[in-house]
Amino acid sequence: MLFGFDVLKKNALRKGRNISQNRTLLDISKYAAAGETRADMQSKVEELEQLNQAIMNRDKLKDDAIAHLSDTYLTLEMFRNF
Repeated sequence: MLFGFDVLKKNALRKGRNISQNRTLLDISKYAAAGETRADMQSKVEELEQLNQAIMNRDKLKDDAIAHLSDTYLTLEMFRNF
């Protein structure tokens, strides 16, 4: 069984989140064949969700830093033109 992007996006939107268009597939059958339980799989999903959240937070920090540097540059350009 595969959980594709559409299922992930539907679940994320239900939780009030948005996810990127990167197609991520989680092959549950691979874990089931290895003898992992549903709880093991759920813990892996939760771990991946936490990792995804950390990446989104890091991206937000980078976006904020870029915006700050851009504002600083524009301010310096304004004073240089006086």
